[in-house]
Amino acid sequence: MKKILIFWKGLPACSALTNSLAKSPEYHVDLFYTQPSVPFENLHTYLDGIKSLRRISSIKDIPEPCELSKYNLIIVTGWYSHQWNRNLQIAKKINRSLIVASAIDNIKAIKTTHKLRQLFGMLAYRVYLSRIFDYCLVPGTDSSELMKFLGHPSSKIYQGYYGASSQIYSTCVKIRNRPKNFLFVGQIIPRKGIDILINAFKLYQKAGGTYGLTIVGSTDEKEDKAILSIEEFQSIQLLSFAQPDKIADLMNWHRVLITPSRFDHWATVVCEAAACGCLLVASKQVGASNDIIKNGINGFVFDALKKSPEKDLAAIMHKLELLLDSESAEQRSMISQKISSLWSEHQYKLSVEAMLK
Repeated sequence: MKKILIFWKGLPACSALTNSLAKSPEYHVDLFYTQPSVPFENLHTYLDGIKSLRRISSIKDIPEPCELSKYNLIIVTGWYSHQWNRNLQIAKKINRSLIVASAIDNIKAIKTTHKLRQLFGMLAYRVYLSRIFDYCLVPGTDSSELMKFLGHPSSKIYQGYYGASSQIYSTCVKIRNRPKNFLFVGQIIPRKGIDILINAFKLYQKAGGTYGLTIVGSTDEKEDKAILSIEEFQSIQLLSFAQPDKIADLMNWHRVLITPSRFDHWATVVCEAAACGCLLVASKQVGASNDIIKNGINGFVFDALKKSPEKDLAAIMHKLELLLDSESAEQRSMISQKISSLWSEHQYKLSVEAMLK
């Protein structure tokens, strides 16, 4: 039996992807994690195959090299901890066959200052970190490109780090049987493009658009009023943060997910909505848009950084209203579901098994 340790910083809902692997009789899987910024209730019910579920609260809780050396494979979030890196390096000297993978969701920088930082990161990776990490586990194409840039061999980069667990996300309601509404799920902050969405929705409604909009997220009361001015719109419903199972229910009662971020490493919510059969709209600044959206087929991609992006988004809203009244709506929904299956428990398991070969 192969022993696997997964260290997941924050432990989001997509950590449930590990459960299929953990339930396989060939593997013993332990999962260590840090306190999630968004609490995930009833997590144990989605991770019942994990042998040891342990919270890492401080540097003192990081396993010692001797403990780490007993595993066949260790997957850790990024390389942010010097203590983890040090202990992994020593563990590899104790157990020469130990395989270590870095799970990373970063993408190539847009801003000049970030580009400079990644140039220094490339040097650090090639000189030091490449000695620790044998493989990389990434969400999608954009993160793969970053790891190639940093110097990691493309043959040792696997996708499947993020995705939609079928334990939570699946299609229960046909898309044409759902209410005519758009959905936004995420932090209500400028980086997520919430102002772009609201301004686009204003234009869409003024031009005769008939769909409503549901916004699911959290922020402080002052920011709600400053960004949304929600009291002006009876057709906008604002809901506070919800647990993954509730989000899955909401996705099954909405036709389109809109993710208009100015910057997002991947945005797992796009894959989750695809698994629930939604059509999708995302900015090209969202990493998942390259992997999950086939432009003009199961959704649309626009540029959130161009001048007046709300005009493009409003036009897309009108296009989708027409498409979703057509006979092709169900087929487009099924394409979303099919694409999302490439980012599933099965894919996570395949990627891990490839590292162990």
